[in-house]
Amino acid sequence: MPRLVETKVGHYIVRHYYKQYSTWQIEGDGVQFLKRRGVSLGDMFTTGLFMQLEQLGMVYVGKRPPIRVDQRLKETLSPYDRALHERAHAFYQALYVSNLDDAYKFLLPQLRVGFTLAQFEEKLRRPERWLASWTIKDCWSVPAQIKDLPEATRIGLVFMDLGGARNKLHEWKDKWYQVQDVWYWAGPVGT
Repeated sequence: MPRLVETKVGHYIVRHYYKQYSTWQIEGDGVQFLKRRGVSLGDMFTTGLFMQLEQLGMVYVGKRPPIRVDQRLKETLSPYDRALHERAHAFYQALYVSNLDDAYKFLLPQLRVGFTLAQFEEKLRRPERWLASWTIKDCWSVPAQIKDLPEATRIGLVFMDLGGARNKLHEWKDKWYQVQDVWYWAGPVGT
């Protein structure tokens, strides 16, 4: 099974025999991709996850730079995660162009009950919430069994790179719920 290894401070490899190679280079995006899936340094992980890394260009042999993840992420996602990616992309695009009326419709219906459009607009019009640029770095989902939201069939996380955002954050994580085959935004994780 593949294993994530740190060879020296800030330099990582994956040990796994595949295509006649047993040592694979991995950059910071790949390490973050694994961490988001619960893999820590020294941990073994599934061959399926290694194959996903390889398809995304996050592991490689030799000195060639890896292909940018955001260019290949969507094509390797499961159908559930592809739908999540497309829905999240539409939401962030609406925020980016300040179309808050449309963005509000992505909010989980249960949250809309106590959170009016005016309150939503007030919260998102603050300068620290503006999106100067954004990229979906990763997204994944799992079946949901949520006591407080039994109609949710899946729960998902979307990881964003907010590059030039005014809030000075580099990576942002949002929670999403799938209800009746539609993904809804439930807000940032940890707030």
